[in-house]
Amino acid sequence: MSFQAKPIQGSQQLRGSKLRLDLIESNPNGSSIDGLVADINILCYEVYTQAIGATELRITNPVNESVRDYYLSKKGFSYNQRENFCFREI
Repeated sequence: MSFQAKPIQGSQQLRGSKLRLDLIESNPNGSSIDGLVADINILCYEVYTQAIGATELRITNPVNESVRDYYLSKKGFSYNQRENFCFREI
């Protein structure tokens, strides 16, 4: 699966208990990180989530079912259908 390169966007919720990622996209085809961009981003944001004392990492509004299922294939992620986000407790 490949994505177009765009900046990562996100925010910390006001209560500080959750970190929300609004977008994870890249296109490293042919590079040494081909296929690893989501894993690298998730790992970095897990560390940041812990550093700010939050307990949950959310990836909001997956663009389609394929992208949602890709996130769900990552260890520990679940899906909130009502609010349309993938999440993992940290």
